[in-house]
Amino acid sequence: MKDLQSSIQKWIMQKEYQSFDCFLINQMGYTIENKDDMETRKKAYREFCEKISPLNPASVPTMRRWFGIGGYSVPDRESVFAICFALGLDEKQTERFLVEGLKEPSFQINDYMEIIYLYGLEQGLTQKECDDMAAEYESRLDIDISFCRTHSTHELKKQYQVKKDLPPDEFLVWMIENAKYFKGYSQTVLDYFSRYKKLILDSMREDAEIVLQMLLEETEYFQWKRRRFIHKTNLETIRRYIYSKKEIDDGLRTSILEMAQVVYSEHRPNSLFIRELFSFNYEVLFNIVKERKLFRMTEKRMSDLLGIAVQRERQMKSLFGIQALEKMDGDALCPETIQSLISELDSSSGISPKISAARAGEWLKDYLKKQKRRCLLLQRGDILPMVIYMVQRDYLKNISYDMDKYNAIEAISYFEEVANATLSTCDMAPLNREYELDALFYLCFQETEMYSLADVLDIFENERLLAK
Repeated sequence: MKDLQSSIQKWIMQKEYQSFDCFLINQMGYTIENKDDMETRKKAYREFCEKISPLNPASVPTMRRWFGIGGYSVPDRESVFAICFALGLDEKQTERFLVEGLKEPSFQINDYMEIIYLYGLEQGLTQKECDDMAAEYESRLDIDISFCRTHSTHELKKQYQVKKDLPPDEFLVWMIENAKYFKGYSQTVLDYFSRYKKLILDSMREDAEIVLQMLLEETEYFQWKRRRFIHKTNLETIRRYIYSKKEIDDGLRTSILEMAQVVYSEHRPNSLFIRELFSFNYEVLFNIVKERKLFRMTEKRMSDLLGIAVQRERQMKSLFGIQALEKMDGDALCPETIQSLISELDSSSGISPKISAARAGEWLKDYLKKQKRRCLLLQRGDILPMVIYMVQRDYLKNISYDMDKYNAIEAISYFEEVANATLSTCDMAPLNREYELDALFYLCFQETEMYSLADVLDIFENERLLAK
């Protein structure tokens, strides 16, 4: 354990990870020797201001923080597109900002806004011209559109290569004809996320079944079951037994019920999954989010990610509803189609059947603002913890759970092979030890011992508390 503690201490003190400020400074032609090199930061910022003039992608204090001046912040995806347009970059350079700078997926070809930006960057259009194209696209779509939940990204990429040299009006016609495919998320990435979650839950169930058997053997459960001619063990049977035996220790009772819940319940809460992956100390997750900005996985985030298809569809339909209402007289009666949409989006909205078009538009705009926060983008930090969990589990099986056979180089190589294959398919940056997040994963593979991510985070939490 000392080897891991020492490695974590070095990781905490490390200051040269490739963060967004370092990336942006490098794009301006400068390199900072250390985090405290404020003079270079200011030179790079001045260079940036000269290049984007007269455009400003954000407020001055915000842009300064992108360079680590007066604080530190990372722009969101929309701001990165604004930066790239302001700098006059092409599509390849913009892709680097997304993948290497933000460490997020490349252009989301199935998102109508991003494919328009990709088209605009290749054609030398301004961001305003692209935004105007997007507004025209939105205004010409039917509110009853049904999105296709299939793996359409590869086909869209092929079609885009054929259509990208069309003039803007013809390119929009192609987009409108294929609108059902611009659903705003990658089905491939979502499938990977869902598949990994299922594999992990299945493995949790296998492990919990073994532990549950051992715990029940500490009681008289099996004798009790035979005396009552009960042939099948399930959650209800275990509960009946546990609550009928007051003499069972409270700690043992709690452990049995928890393991039984994992083994037999069809609807296991996301909290169990998150705890298994990230830490047995649930508070660690909050501290990591707050202080290191590495993980953002919470029960709500996981729920929103798994429901991204529904969330995106609601976002798009509310947007198209707004566009339809803006063409109407504000005092006119809201059409039944829009009223039905509002009821579909929120059955408890309390909207009157006689609501005006203007009032319905206000309701949809307010809904859209809230809905955007639920439409998340699956990222490396969401998928890699799942990958390392399954890789370590498979590796342990391959060496028959005999840690005397453990080989750190071999285990790391296996992790890199699986992780990079997954990341490549998801259009995400490959593993890089210079990324702070990736460096944390490599800590799991010490020279003589392999640790889970949960182990690493627990020790990180202890080191954080000791440093206070």
